[in-house]
Amino acid sequence: MSEVLCVALSGRVISQVRAAVAPLSVRVYTDVSQPQIHTLTGSVTGVCILLVRYLDADYRFIRDLACAGVPVIAILPTPSVRRAAELMRAGAYDCLAAPIRRDEIASCVGRAMLSRGSLSATLSRAGDDRRASAAVDGVLDRFARSDLPVHITGESGAGKEVAAREIHHRSDRAGRPFVVRNCAAIPESLFESELFGTQNGAYTGAISRAGALEEANRGTIFLDEIGELSASKQAALLRVLEDRRVRRIGANSSHIVSFRLITATNRDLAAEIVRGAFRRDLYYRIQVLSLHIPPLRQRRHDIPALCRRFAFELGSERIRFTPQAIALLQQHHWPGNVRELRNVVQRLGVLADYGIITRELVQEALSTEPLTEPLIG
Repeated sequence: MSEVLCVALSGRVISQVRAAVAPLSVRVYTDVSQPQIHTLTGSVTGVCILLVRYLDADYRFIRDLACAGVPVIAILPTPSVRRAAELMRAGAYDCLAAPIRRDEIASCVGRAMLSRGSLSATLSRAGDDRRASAAVDGVLDRFARSDLPVHITGESGAGKEVAAREIHHRSDRAGRPFVVRNCAAIPESLFESELFGTQNGAYTGAISRAGALEEANRGTIFLDEIGELSASKQAALLRVLEDRRVRRIGANSSHIVSFRLITATNRDLAAEIVRGAFRRDLYYRIQVLSLHIPPLRQRRHDIPALCRRFAFELGSERIRFTPQAIALLQQHHWPGNVRELRNVVQRLGVLADYGIITRELVQEALSTEPLTEPLIG
């Protein structure tokens, strides 16, 4: 697992770094002159964050790490273009000026990690129900402690949005907005206004309206089906991810927004890059932490909890499933994944007498599924 080396005297900076890069481990030192720090030069697996004091030792330290291929993110005590230029010439990967924001650190660390190909936090498929469920749940917890972008993959209907909501609700941003946009459903001509908003009079009939990114300020934005974006939409999204500044259409100025980005797709974006359909630089921005959601047929242990959840969401909290009904639902192949299960539970809620769902009722509901596959034992 990659790690972050943090060299800073400020406890506030150290705590911000820890919060921003979780679940990555952080090794802390207070001074570049500490003897033990020089033994690490060739063994740092991630990046270094240095709160600079503009000492000669700082510049030498940056040069040494840069020569060893370790990206150094320099934090300036106060904004200074001249000092930032000096540090970049010394070999710093990037410079941030205090006060720093967690999302700013997370974004910068993610880019630096990907520049050396050292960040890997991907959940692979697991064949066993309980192992798959536990693995997904554990990764959701770890990812929730970070502000790094998350990219979720999986079959259509596997529960990618459910996973995204869980990450948000378990994070420090819980209670803040969780904004969802389906990229495939936004027309090309409306994409920028939908994402960035509009200013009164920007075009005929335009009114002042916040876009999705403004709505998600201090919260999380979930962009589903990001693989469906056209080249122009990808460029527009990349611009705002670079500097976290949003300008409404027709506005004369932009402003900073703070949001956690979670994206999802059922496409293979690496293959899309090869054929020229998806931008490599955008891919690097969104896929810092990655999560694969196994299909429901590999997570049968989740089915009872999902049934209870869907029944409650439908306002049917009095619904009860018999053990035989649950057993039959767990035997089904679920080609439509969680989305199909939700539809079946909706149907069962209508058909159930006295709120009791039996095996016979499940058989009847599944027999009307247009894309169903044979039950497996």
